[in-house]
Amino acid sequence: MIHITGPTRHSAEMHLPKEPEDKKNWRDIGYSAQKMIEAWKRCINAFASAFPQTPVVLNLSPVIFDDEVMETVVRYGYGKYGQRFFMQNNILLADNKEMKRRDWAILKEYASKTTVGFQRQVLRLKQRGVLSENERVRIRKENFEGMFSQGMALGAKYFEIGLIEALDFPEILRKAAEQL
Repeated sequence: MIHITGPTRHSAEMHLPKEPEDKKNWRDIGYSAQKMIEAWKRCINAFASAFPQTPVVLNLSPVIFDDEVMETVVRYGYGKYGQRFFMQNNILLADNKEMKRRDWAILKEYASKTTVGFQRQVLRLKQRGVLSENERVRIRKENFEGMFSQGMALGAKYFEIGLIEALDFPEILRKAAEQL
């Protein structure tokens, strides 16, 4: 599979800079939902054309404004390329279940139609204060296991994970692989 890149801030994800000043700047230079949609269509078509036998993956994320760009781009990509058009999200943690993310709703909607997957988000343990090594391992293990459960509940067919977790928790990885 090939990840589609396009008009983004720093990765393959669909983000643009979202601070208030950024939003003002985007509007000042003529941002419109239609322009962004057309830019993403060109990127999708370019990647699909360059790799005609390979699935292409769109890394979903709300773009910048609440203007249906992400939803429209997904409808276009899936409508044109069908099951060859994969979708992925890169913010999966076990403890972010309560997040009401539009991109997750899209993934769940399309999971029965095409391949969807997740990249696990980096678990930031420093934000949790001083922890013992046993506590750090316990939290990492719970997150790794919960991440798979949450992703599978959203219809994931694959996961991108870190090497460290795979080496540290092979039993969780085996169990997840058996369920996929």
